[in-house]
Amino acid sequence: CVGAPNNGVKSMLISVQQAAHRIRTGFGVSIKKYGQDSEEDPLQDLGQGNGCGPAGWAVVSTPIINLMRAAGFRATFLSAMSVTLIAFVCYAFVDDTDVVHTAQDVNTTGITIMKEMQNVIDHWEGGLRATGGAIVPKKSYWYLIDWIWDKQNWRYATIADIPGDLTIKDTCGTKRVTLQRYDPEIATETLGVFLAMDGNNREEIIKLRQKTQEFADQIRTGFVNKWDAWYAINSTIMKTLEYPMMATTITEKEWDFIMRPIRQAGLPKIQVTSTFPKVLMYGPKSFHGLGIMHPYLHQELLHVAACIHEGERETITGELIRASTEQLQVELGLPGHIFEKDYGTLAHLATDCWLKTVWNFTW
Repeated sequence: CVGAPNNGVKSMLISVQQAAHRIRTGFGVSIKKYGQDSEEDPLQDLGQGNGCGPAGWAVVSTPIINLMRAAGFRATFLSAMSVTLIAFVCYAFVDDTDVVHTAQDVNTTGITIMKEMQNVIDHWEGGLRATGGAIVPKKSYWYLIDWIWDKQNWRYATIADIPGDLTIKDTCGTKRVTLQRYDPEIATETLGVFLAMDGNNREEIIKLRQKTQEFADQIRTGFVNKWDAWYAINSTIMKTLEYPMMATTITEKEWDFIMRPIRQAGLPKIQVTSTFPKVLMYGPKSFHGLGIMHPYLHQELLHVAACIHEGERETITGELIRASTEQLQVELGLPGHIFEKDYGTLAHLATDCWLKTVWNFTW
């Protein structure tokens, strides 16, 4: 394949398209199959686990993203102090893509941007269809983010404030379907994390509590020794809780609520009383603690690490962190580094956000 890359790609695609797939179970190999001559058309994708899957995704997705950029569809922000222009088309991870589009100035109404968003969707859907893909309407949804001033305070505009619908072609491309729309406080699941546009964590807290409760029920009724139980706590449920931490701003009290089933069921399984002091449960082993890192501490350390690793890099993440920092400083109206300011005295001046929780933690 090194000397003839086209032949290498061709041989791989032919192998995928002509392969016959069967299922092997304890009852033997299935008689029925899919692929090869059992389908009128050959299989179209590269297959789960294919080594060239990420590169293939990039090859297909990049032209669509460039098409959107050339058409002028993108999210654009000017940072508050350095006046740096930030522009990007979407957040994309394989088939899970969030396409974003913003107004060009503060005078653009929500109704206007909604009409522009219909063109954005049509262009994105057309690019997907041209490359062999399609949008599944029942798995897609959208938000309109706008603000309404009420005396001296602002709030997010609701569907009732700015009514309207967006439509998309169905997977067959024969008719148009209305996309589901949500208010900013309604969380939806993206890559396994429930995110709301206003930043609340309510749905994610409920989901994580359900997971710890399920784990507690399983370990309570399971026949496991204390060593397996200890391994399960550290290597399964604590890793499950770690996954969304970079995106969440869950408080220490809320994390205690999530962790309660683990304390009540997990600790007795390792022959530790469920009333074991929290300061020892989360304390380091060198001071005779159990060495479990408190999820709140873990979450905030990940946020600090993100600021350190991305804060000065020329990446979209770095640009967004810097822009948010500048906006936070403008709200405070004070010179100097914001993380050196007294959080307890000045926090009420700043809008609640991801970076504000970093300020709170570091202070």
